[in-house]
Amino acid sequence: SIVMMIFTLFPAVAPLLGTFIIAFVGWRGILLSFVAFAAIFTLWMLLRLPETLAPENRRPMKMFLMVAAVGEMLGHPVVRLAIVVQTLIMTMMFLTLMLVQPIFDQIYGRAADFPYWFFVVALIAGSASLLNALLVVRFGMQRLITMALAIQIAISFVYVVGDLGGGKNGFIFFVIWQTCMFAQAGLTIGNLNALAMEPMGHIAGMAASVTGAIATVGSALISALLGTVLGGDERLLFLAALALAVLGFCGMMMLSRAERRMAVA
Repeated sequence: SIVMMIFTLFPAVAPLLGTFIIAFVGWRGILLSFVAFAAIFTLWMLLRLPETLAPENRRPMKMFLMVAAVGEMLGHPVVRLAIVVQTLIMTMMFLTLMLVQPIFDQIYGRAADFPYWFFVVALIAGSASLLNALLVVRFGMQRLITMALAIQIAISFVYVVGDLGGGKNGFIFFVIWQTCMFAQAGLTIGNLNALAMEPMGHIAGMAASVTGAIATVGSALISALLGTVLGGDERLLFLAALALAVLGFCGMMMLSRAERRMAVA
């Protein structure tokens, strides 16, 4: 939860930082900042971050061992369903990130204010990860993910039926919906990572890589396809989020049943 909060808060500054960089040095400054960040990160990794895996627990880098580890992961029903649900939730996030700026510009005429609104929304939503750290101990990961998806279903359903993104107060309602969407990610993605990793402690490094790769690539592809269809229509974005949340909720129901079956067996 704490790590996810940091991951959420720092990207919140990105559009605002990009605006300042472009204002002072032009668009090429963005590319130069990437070079600077990558150089700092690489030096920090080389000089300050030690390897945490004990030598006796390391596995040789052989293809058949890696393939076997991936097969073990995808053959575990809880891990497999956790990856599917995480992919659906990340699709909601990527889709929102793809369309939020065009919606600010084309629907609400707020393009100039977008970096500031994005910063405020992400800052508020980032606190959801801190809230998750408190709630997960009481409710457990599965229940908290399921509750967050159920709330997202209810919110998006109300927005679709009531067309709350339109009208005089449409912009404010859209900002509220966007904040809820980002907060939902803070209550789910970290927990889903933990659920997928829990049975795979003996191959934790491989499990983390494969889980992240499948969820990220899968959600990027799905959101890219959906984004071309939805365009800059906030109503279609609400509808897509509703459908993805319903699928994610069903996935959590299946995951819960799978875990109970494994406990009985």
